[in-house]
Amino acid sequence: MTSKPNERRGHIALTDLEALVIRYGARIIGGAACVVFIVLAFRDGPPKSLEHAGWQTQVQLGVLAAVLLGYAAAWKWEWLGGGTLVIGSAVLGVFAAIAYTPNQAVIPFLAFFIPGALFLLNWQRSAGLVHLAGLGIGLFAVIGAGAYSANQVYLHYQGPTHPESKLAKKPYDLVEWLWAGSTSTSGFTVRAVLTDKSTTPELLVSTNNDFRDGTRITADLSSVGGARVATFRPAGLAAGSQYFYAVAEGEHVDLARPGSIRTFPAGPASFTLAFASCARNGSNGLVFETILKQEPLLFIGTGDFHYRNITTNDVGRFIDAFGGQITQPAQQALFANTSLAYVWDDHDFGGDSSNSTSTARPAALEAYRAMVPHYPLALPGDEAPIAQAFTVGRVRFILTDGRSAREPAGGTTEHSLLGAEQKAWFKQEV
Repeated sequence: MTSKPNERRGHIALTDLEALVIRYGARIIGGAACVVFIVLAFRDGPPKSLEHAGWQTQVQLGVLAAVLLGYAAAWKWEWLGGGTLVIGSAVLGVFAAIAYTPNQAVIPFLAFFIPGALFLLNWQRSAGLVHLAGLGIGLFAVIGAGAYSANQVYLHYQGPTHPESKLAKKPYDLVEWLWAGSTSTSGFTVRAVLTDKSTTPELLVSTNNDFRDGTRITADLSSVGGARVATFRPAGLAAGSQYFYAVAEGEHVDLARPGSIRTFPAGPASFTLAFASCARNGSNGLVFETILKQEPLLFIGTGDFHYRNITTNDVGRFIDAFGGQITQPAQQALFANTSLAYVWDDHDFGGDSSNSTSTARPAALEAYRAMVPHYPLALPGDEAPIAQAFTVGRVRFILTDGRSAREPAGGTTEHSLLGAEQKAWFKQEV
């Protein structure tokens, strides 16, 4: 018995027109997801854990290939292709959690789960009740197992090895995030990424945390990688003194992200120095609060500020990587209230074991110079390493860049980590 064109069929009743819309919706969404993930696989590679195990890449590419075949199969056998897409989506989501939070890992999951579920919704019009019951149980099982596994994978590879901070993220006002550095006995530098609310920002600098009698510092504005950046350079300050600062627009002061900093002592003095490396992506760990409670005069980031492993010449991606860290409340509190000196290592420069041949090198150098409140760089030219040195009291700090001038291993020549020019500067500093 043939059905009429508009007759509703299936345990979830659908007309022929509704089924047609669902079928082509699944094909369009699934096709778009396939194209996007193929591009990402060739451009960036699959998500990588801190250990960067090779088997992870191979397995993910294998799963992606299976998903692509499943999508093709769904055009003829909706039950087979839809089921493959649903199962593959869960596996891809779990693997995404080795580099991203479970909330972020849900994106690749949904990209293939939605078209897979739509294919199965269409298929159920001709399926028996037993098949439909099995389908429902299977879908719930896939979702539950995927969510649990993604959370466990994240905790193993990327989750905090310390308690989470209880600081809550505040709404954006004039500023998305900011940090301070390049501190001396008489000044410091603040760099801030602005929101659309801020057009002519100034920096209020005061010896009082209520900003009474504050001095207004005008901004040097720039646009870098899609971000609007304000650079403020307060000068003429007293040595060894505490100052409070906040971004203002006219009479409106952004009190959601205020900061404070101490200028360096003019002579020999005791002070606390903090340094660390290897911050996991999106970490909001209590450790950042703990560092801040030690009241360090200076925090030195010695590399791997993040683990984005950017391998493309894209300044915007480096800026997003900075923001992904600093917008976390505990990190924002530390970097707004401590003087920063930061140099990169491989994962925050150009990917695992990267060197001067990294395709991301120009973007990394441009993003650093534009976004980081750094000390005057020792070597001339925009392509030079980010080597720098500064003095606190009677202590000389020398920060070398061991990545952007690092020569590839192998060959017959000497394998230099600093490059000839930076090495000569370093020897002179010593």
